[in-house]
Amino acid sequence: MYMHRAVVLTISLAACVACNRQPEPAPAAPAEPSAANTPAPNQAAPAATANNKPAETPQTKTAEAANTKPATEQEATQLIDKAAGTLHKMLAQPKLKQLLGKSAGVFIVPTYVRAGAGVGGRGGEGVLLGHNHGKWSDPVFYDIGGISVGAQFGAEAGEIAMLLMGEQAIGAFKGDNQFSLNAGSKLTFADYSAKAQTGTGKGSADVIFWSNTEGAFAGATLSATNLSWDDEENKAYYGKRATAQDILSGQISDNKQGPLQQALSSL
Repeated sequence: MYMHRAVVLTISLAACVACNRQPEPAPAAPAEPSAANTPAPNQAAPAATANNKPAETPQTKTAEAANTKPATEQEATQLIDKAAGTLHKMLAQPKLKQLLGKSAGVFIVPTYVRAGAGVGGRGGEGVLLGHNHGKWSDPVFYDIGGISVGAQFGAEAGEIAMLLMGEQAIGAFKGDNQFSLNAGSKLTFADYSAKAQTGTGKGSADVIFWSNTEGAFAGATLSATNLSWDDEENKAYYGKRATAQDILSGQISDNKQGPLQQALSSL
């Protein structure tokens, strides 16, 4: 009987322990990555931005490009503005203005930088305008390598222009892509300041050199070397490739009267 009670008591205690024991939690399964945090296959990660600025989009790039002029077009416009400033100085001289009215064209180099005293310098850009039957052409852009100037021209820079007094002179600009105006070109040259002092006027010179520097060509053999057609600047200004003949003849035009044509319209 005691044995029976002991067995019953043992079973009852075991049942109570089992009832009060809390089941141990099962180990958590590893979390699967969600679709929102997982980049799609072949999808590039978003570009990092500095200072929390929004990343550039094709739309913003297009808008920025629309408000930015090509550098070469800006350079062409700036060169025209500078040449117009030089032209106004020339027109302020009555005798020079009269010669311009008789010329077949004018080539203006608003900023010419020389290499050293008493020698031909290197460095300049210029614009050419043709004059035919009272009408002036649109500008044509050229680079120029050297102009022979005297010691009084100065060590830095100055303004130079060439009055082209006949078809032979302006024809030199319509020919080869690289050319020179010197003794080999079969043209004659004159210094405007010397001619103005003697009152000889146009004379028989094909090309008359002018500078805003007094005595710029004193003691120098007048010449201009390594002139070349600036294809990139002409293309940038007119929006397409064109030859000097195309522009001088009016076949290609910017369809507006720029500052150079406006100034020359008074002749």
